[in-house]
Amino acid sequence: MEQRMVLFKWMQRWGLNVYMYGPKDDLKHRLLWRETYSAEESVQLKALVLAAQECGVEFVYAISPGQDITFSSSCDLSLLKQKLRQVKGFGCMAFAILFDDIDHAMCPTDKETFSSFAHAQTSVANEIYQYLGEPPIFLFCPTEYCSSLCYPSLSKSYYLKVIGNELQPGIGIIWTGSTVISKEITPESVEEVQVVIKRRPLIWDNLHANDYAQRRVFLGPYKGRASSLVSKLHGMLLNPNCELEANYLPIHTLATWYRCGLRATQSDGGEKGSESCQYCPNEALNLALADWVKDVNRPLCPSRQLLKEAKEGQARSKPHDVVSQNGDVEPKTEKPSTSESDLLPQGSSAKELEMDKAKESLVEETHKAPKMDVGQPAVKSEKTSPFGPRDSLNDSTDKLRDLSTGTGDIDYQKSSDGPLPHAEVQGVTEQDRVEGKGPLSPQGRAPLLAGTLTLANLRLMVDLFYLPYEHGEETAGLLREFHWLKANSDFVSANAKMELKKGEEWRARAAAFQLACDRIDQLFRQFMSSSNRAIVYDLYPYLWDIRNTLVVAKAFVMWLDGRIERDTYSFNSWMNCFQCEWSFNNIIILVVVAEVWTQ
Repeated sequence: MEQRMVLFKWMQRWGLNVYMYGPKDDLKHRLLWRETYSAEESVQLKALVLAAQECGVEFVYAISPGQDITFSSSCDLSLLKQKLRQVKGFGCMAFAILFDDIDHAMCPTDKETFSSFAHAQTSVANEIYQYLGEPPIFLFCPTEYCSSLCYPSLSKSYYLKVIGNELQPGIGIIWTGSTVISKEITPESVEEVQVVIKRRPLIWDNLHANDYAQRRVFLGPYKGRASSLVSKLHGMLLNPNCELEANYLPIHTLATWYRCGLRATQSDGGEKGSESCQYCPNEALNLALADWVKDVNRPLCPSRQLLKEAKEGQARSKPHDVVSQNGDVEPKTEKPSTSESDLLPQGSSAKELEMDKAKESLVEETHKAPKMDVGQPAVKSEKTSPFGPRDSLNDSTDKLRDLSTGTGDIDYQKSSDGPLPHAEVQGVTEQDRVEGKGPLSPQGRAPLLAGTLTLANLRLMVDLFYLPYEHGEETAGLLREFHWLKANSDFVSANAKMELKKGEEWRARAAAFQLACDRIDQLFRQFMSSSNRAIVYDLYPYLWDIRNTLVVAKAFVMWLDGRIERDTYSFNSWMNCFQCEWSFNNIIILVVVAEVWTQ
């Protein structure tokens, strides 16, 4: 409920105007579609409808009766009308009837009444549409809702031809593209659909949906759809990730795509106007990231309510005069101290708090930064590695190109033992802190406030969890490098008779790969210390999974080089490569085991 309220505010802010309600966890949407909502359920659903309307968002109530409806049954039809009449009483004025993902077979009674499955569906949809007073928004999802499901093909589908001919002209038809999850949707493919269904389709886009892949989440930009599609469609619905916090960037970039399409339809057709209306996914992603980094570091509970610590800090903060470095007097606020119980999210238990503490213990050492008073100067190096200090064992370690370069490949070069580059003295600015460019500590890392996610952190997360058909550039480069190291491991084998340069190249690239893995591990630690528990609870399983995968990959590469200690107890040697999680008496204990390498 609270998350949908947040979603409506996002949509209002970004100029999106339609929300379709059809969650699988609402049994009365699909499995128990005949049953009306109870008094308690009615209150919640009515509040949701009103909240959407207050944000200028049209609330579309969707129902899926196709699994067991008898199309010729007057009883079933009456129950369907009763259900939608109840929802209309909540203030909802837009509806959708869905016949997706069901069997084409009809019961014997329906076969006697209707000549085809398509005729049965259009009969029910048309009657409901007229019963509701022909609402301005009434959507229909066919059983053949993409080209790959059409029999024998889109242009020859008897089912879709009947749907297009028999369905009332005011009813919109939902379409997902060439497949259920379409990599691209072109204007030509939309025009082909329009010819068959006799109207402009409404795209139900599953590009960012992850309900079919529980180990994947998609943070990448809206992509693969030209902005010129806007003028050719009845509408566009994005089926997002199951986790709300994962949808900030997809929905934000969808809004940018939509605005570009609107400008294209309203422009006079000049060359300059058409160029300014072109949608660029990378530019849209940059805009979304700039907004997200401002929102992502708010101290929130999993329900997206402010932590009590933050609320009380806002209510009780008192100004104090602080003298800055330039001598000006600036106001400063201090937050009052709170007890641990005040920091518990609503509905959370002491056990959950203890688990959070255990997880955050992973990052305690990483994020301890020297305290800096106002105006204290700091040393910032002009040329530093994004991975922090290098391992003393890796004298010839290499660096990974920064994400901002956009190369996506791992670059390597031998490090020098010369003096540190020229350093300059300067203070910390808010922009530097947000972008992760603050002054460097003696170890070569920019000290960050505990729990702060920087723009660089968010870019790396997007790169790791990009889109269904595409990895981010750096992640793709990391995969290529791993395959190269595995395929060319004979360069460093015990029986290798290759040139010395090839062995040095392999070890240099292996060191760069290990540094890249360390960078992602550092991202995980920074992420787990975030004060925004809403995003942590939503994205933690995915980041944990990929971080552990890379820990194994890093250990495997080191094993190829013979750098993992070989002894009788090989399990212990391998275990030392990983950071292990042990469970004891229902309390999670996170153990960081010291790494044992051979010299």
